[in-house]
Amino acid sequence: MPPVRVALTICALFVLAVGAATASAGNSINAKQCQKNGWQSVYTRTGESFESNAACTSYAANGGVLLPQAALVCLDDGWTTIGPNSSASFPSEQECVDYVLGGGTPVASGADISLSIAGAGDIDSIDDTCDPGWRIAVTNAGPADAFVAIDIAVDGPISATGANSGWSIAEIVFYDGSAVTLRTSRTIAAGTTSTLDASSCGATGSVSVFSSSVADPDSTPGNGFVVGEDDGVTISGSGPG
Repeated sequence: MPPVRVALTICALFVLAVGAATASAGNSINAKQCQKNGWQSVYTRTGESFESNAACTSYAANGGVLLPQAALVCLDDGWTTIGPNSSASFPSEQECVDYVLGGGTPVASGADISLSIAGAGDIDSIDDTCDPGWRIAVTNAGPADAFVAIDIAVDGPISATGANSGWSIAEIVFYDGSAVTLRTSRTIAAGTTSTLDASSCGATGSVSVFSSSVADPDSTPGNGFVVGEDDGVTISGSGPG
C-alpha cells in the first residue's frame, strides 16, 4: 500500500477511536447521575422511572438521555402549553426538554380566549334593521396578552357589527351572495374582557376566533364554532347558542 494511503487509513482509525472514546466518556459521565440514589430522581427520555441503580446506569451508559423531574412537564404534549416566558411557546417537545436541561424553568404560556353572550336584543350600536343584536364578551384569561381576529359568519347575505371601542373596522373576508363573513381584530390584555356587538340580521350565524397571536390551550382558532370549544358562540334571530 502506498505511504499516503497508509497515513490516511491510520488517521481515519484514529478519528474513529477518538470519537468512540469521547462518546464513551460522555456516556460514563451521564451514568454518574445514577449514583448515590440519583437514579430515584431521574427518568428516561420518555418519562419512565428506574427500578434500580443498575438499570439507570445501564441505560445512561448506552447513550440514553436522563431527564430530571422538571423536564417531565414537556412530555405528552405538555410543551404545547408552556414556554420560556408567558408570551412564547416552545416549537417542539425537544426544544422544551433542551431548555430545562440547560437550567431553564418553563412557565405557562399562551392566552385562553373565550367568547360568551353578554347581552342580546336591541343593541344601540346595531342598526334596527338587523335586530336582534348580540353583545359578545371576548375574554382573555391569560397568561399572555393576545392579538385576536374575530369572524362573524352568517348563512345569509347580510351581517353586521357595531361600533366597539378598540376593535378594527370590520372587513368582508368572504361573500358568495348567500353567506358572508366579517372580520375584526384587536389586542386583548391578559385578565381583561372586551365586548363586541354583532348581528346575523335574522339569519343563523356564529362569532368565533379566527386567529390569535399566541397559542390557546383549549381551543383551535380558525375552525369556526365547534361544540366543546369555548372560543365561539352562535347567533340567530331565535336566541343565543
